[in-house]
Amino acid sequence: LILGVGAWMIANWIFEFLNFRMYQIIDFSPTTDNPVEALSAITEAQLEQITLLIGSYLPMAVAALLVSSVLYLSYYFALTRSVAGQETPFGMAFQRGISGIISVILLQICLTLMVFAGFVALIIPGLYLIAVYSVAFNDLAFERQGPFSALGRSGQLTKGRRWPILGWWAILMLITMILTALIQTAGVGLAAVDFPSAETVPMETTAWWVQQAFLLAGILVSTAWTAGFTTHIYGQLRSLEGQGLLHVQDEV
Repeated sequence: LILGVGAWMIANWIFEFLNFRMYQIIDFSPTTDNPVEALSAITEAQLEQITLLIGSYLPMAVAALLVSSVLYLSYYFALTRSVAGQETPFGMAFQRGISGIISVILLQICLTLMVFAGFVALIIPGLYLIAVYSVAFNDLAFERQGPFSALGRSGQLTKGRRWPILGWWAILMLITMILTALIQTAGVGLAAVDFPSAETVPMETTAWWVQQAFLLAGILVSTAWTAGFTTHIYGQLRSLEGQGLLHVQDEV
């Protein structure tokens, strides 16, 4: 989990750095300058610098996101087996993550688009879709489902139990948001000691790294709680189906 979130953070830092450097190249301040005027005034030399910058760093960000997806799936696989009382060597979990990399990426894209569309519609549909597909990652990791089969399987398992799941999800999200906000606010507060008048903490400073460390801690708490909750729900739903998680040895 730590490695997976760390890889995601590396990708996030690369994107932040790209944004920071592009602003430097075109001498643009997002708080005071007009973005339309700044873009229209870009010279060929600046455009060439930006293209070279993106070409150099974007592949690293994509690679970090791929590694994050692999480790995320590996974590779900190992967590599900641990709930069943079985140990999972890192190599075994990592192999499962590698074999399912395409599926987990497609599943992440599908879930993001569907939940986003639900929230755009009226918020409640988005929350309902979270309940419907809450165990899709467990299905993908444990039952070796494809992305669309995992969505269907999650819908099958949660059928008739979605509103209670949504209620527990709401409680979990509230607690997680409070804990994450407290952790990240502490990081922002510590960073602001060195830069009390700055709107954002400059990159590559000690204060910025402190802020990022607290951000990482907040994401770890959020991800661990979410994964633990969905795995518990997944085990309960399989038990109600008459299978439980004790069949894990036969399925992996």
